[in-house]
Amino acid sequence: MHAQAIKEFEKTLERNPKDLYAAYNLGIIYSQYAPDEARAVEYFKRYLEVAPEDEDANRARKYIMTRESYDITTQK
Repeated sequence: MHAQAIKEFEKTLERNPKDLYAAYNLGIIYSQYAPDEARAVEYFKRYLEVAPEDEDANRARKYIMTRESYDITTQK
């Protein structure tokens, strides 16, 4: 079911690259249900470009900061 949702949200972004809901939902799917942390960060960043003040923006920022700080600490 998540694979179908991914396809639909990606189609939406192809038609409208600034669709904040599609970008945010892809970030959620890739962070929680179809784990691909790099893709989740990519979509959360796209979401924040469009809607930096949206109600879920801080949640997206926290995810990005957590992933990026984890990546930095594991590279040492």
